[in-house]
Amino acid sequence: MKKESGSKIKTYLRPFLSWKFLVSFGAAWIITNGWAYVVLFIGTKLGIGWMIAVGGGYLSMLWLPISPEKIITIPMAIWIHTKMFKNDDKTRALLIEMYGQAQEDFKALKLKLKRNKKKVEVRDNGKQS
Repeated sequence: MKKESGSKIKTYLRPFLSWKFLVSFGAAWIITNGWAYVVLFIGTKLGIGWMIAVGGGYLSMLWLPISPEKIITIPMAIWIHTKMFKNDDKTRALLIEMYGQAQEDFKALKLKLKRNKKKVEVRDNGKQS
């Protein structure tokens, strides 16, 4: 059974209502994504194109539904949250649900890409004959 996109949005937005989540996620986000800002800043100041491309490219992926931010940062936020707020099971459960949703989205995208690749291969093989 497919989840509706509205429920996905609710899953991703609910934890943001908790200040404890914001602290945990913010710390994890700085750790996992801060390097891209540093690389982008240095590349911009020194005019180094590859640094701008790497930093900016990584940061541009953060808004994708299956971005590295959700795949890497959320487990780190869960860990940080567990260490900082030992008795807050409600927010930890929301974080785990959010991570599960990101994993489902990632698996669905991989399956869709695999199907599309097979369709392209079949179509290309038919044209070559």
